Amino acid sequence: MNHPRRVNFLYLKLTKIIWYVVVLGWAIIRTLAVRTVFEKNGVNPWVYLAIDLAASVPYARFTHQLVLTYFEKDWPRFKRAVVISVITFYAPDLYILLVAKQVPGVVYAGFFLILATFSAFAVFGIYRKIKPRPPK
Repeated sequence: MNHPRRVNFLYLKLTKIIWYVVVLGWAIIRTLAVRTVFEKNGVNPWVYLAIDLAASVPYARFTHQLVLTYFEKDWPRFKRAVVISVITFYAPDLYILLVAKQVPGVVYAGFFLILATFSAFAVFGIYRKIKPRPPK
């Protein structure tokens, strides 16, 4: 593989393991927030956690792959990684939208604001990792 030296750490197994731990840990933190905000509106936090954990494994795998395939210029695998990353990113939130009952408008507004904020952070984080930088 001929990739820039500054991204060699992305190919380490330890990097991949750390990314999985971060993503799975974030799923648990999100579940605590969902429990606090949406449990009283019909959202089962344990079902949410199960969906989030199930989605987090492919999300971690394919966001990692997304960055690597970008550097390798493997566009078919890159496109596949983007699609799977997007689907798995939003899957747990779709569960909330499908099962929540009688949620006040302000809660939905906050939900969508937080969803938009974290979507922006995800896109920015990936962009920051893959944007070209001038050689040193």
